Amino acid sequence: DDAKHLFFWFAESRGNPDEDPLILWMSGGPGASSVGFGLFQELGPCQMTGPGAAHFNEHAWNSKANVLFVDQPVRVGYSYSDDPATSLEETTEDMYQFLAAFVQRYPRFATQDFYIVGESASGSFVPALARAIDHRQSSPMAHLVRSSSKPDKGFGHINLRGIGLGNAQLSQALQWPGFFATGCTGDTPLFNASTCTALEEGLPECVRMLEICAGNTDVCDAVLAHCRQQSVGLIVEAGLNPYDFRLECQGMDNCYPQQAWTRDHLDSHEARRALGVAPDQQLNMINNQVYEDLIKSGFFAVDPVTWVEELLEKDYRVLVYVGNKDWFCNVEGERQMANSIRWRHQAGFRALSERPWVAGGGDAGTYKRHGNLAFAEIFDAGHMAPADKRVETLFLVNSWVNGTM
Repeated sequence: DDAKHLFFWFAESRGNPDEDPLILWMSGGPGASSVGFGLFQELGPCQMTGPGAAHFNEHAWNSKANVLFVDQPVRVGYSYSDDPATSLEETTEDMYQFLAAFVQRYPRFATQDFYIVGESASGSFVPALARAIDHRQSSPMAHLVRSSSKPDKGFGHINLRGIGLGNAQLSQALQWPGFFATGCTGDTPLFNASTCTALEEGLPECVRMLEICAGNTDVCDAVLAHCRQQSVGLIVEAGLNPYDFRLECQGMDNCYPQQAWTRDHLDSHEARRALGVAPDQQLNMINNQVYEDLIKSGFFAVDPVTWVEELLEKDYRVLVYVGNKDWFCNVEGERQMANSIRWRHQAGFRALSERPWVAGGGDAGTYKRHGNLAFAEIFDAGHMAPADKRVETLFLVNSWVNGTM
């Protein structure tokens, strides 16, 4: 679509770029820049360390993979359009068209393994896009086009193998009980007894309302506002960082100074000139209008878990990983969600106990895998686990991609 301009940054593999897999990274929000957050603050080859300062990231995900960061939906980052996407369906179609064009332009990626990985609100973006790719490429028309085309031309074929969901929001109802389990159980609860009692007593009502509201945008928005005050609001009132409850929240910019450092760097005259970005093109690290538009269209009223179930039944691989110091998408909620995924090997997956996994010279977390579904807890990491535990998350992703975990 000539009216839509998606900005992307490609980090070629430092290993064997002609054979290593291609990973698409999608940041959440919805409305957060994948370049601004994923690339420069979490897993990219260059990380911001201060105002105007950056350093080489030896544990970047492009160590053994080609990594693609796309600012999506349009109007996020440096992406722009006269015809903005305002629903999950539209953003998914835009990303499918982008990927098809990308592999046509670079046909070697038509045969290399392809994975989609994202975090936070990308719990909707990632499975929606994977499902769209599967549906398009398994259709009778797609088979006809491939059979009549020269294989070396690619023709937009995307060799999808699996998806990764990091601290991802998929099911409000399934993940909601995790707030009590994360905040009020264990050796060091976050809250006192009276707060935990109130949180526990409010959980059944919120879960019930979240189950009922599915598919009804207006009702779900009202339910979420009510229930978030009883959960996320507790951390905010305590002055803690909801992305990492070990930390106090310092200033605006979502509690992290790296956001301002990255914004100032990308918005500089030097960066714009190097990237070929027009001087008057607006940079949106987080586009609140995109967020509002998607929410109004029912972004949080859908149930992406059913899409994950569909992908598993079609033998795509799924990794759910979670930093265990996140409050927004907490570890107990993610664990509950993973165990609740309904697919042919659900019973076997649920029956498995998690076992320790080691990286960086020590215990990195717990892990289990049955069939094509894997779950990993990452110790001492928050919402942006690749930023907090670079060695460990790189090891995890590489091991998952090559099938050793």
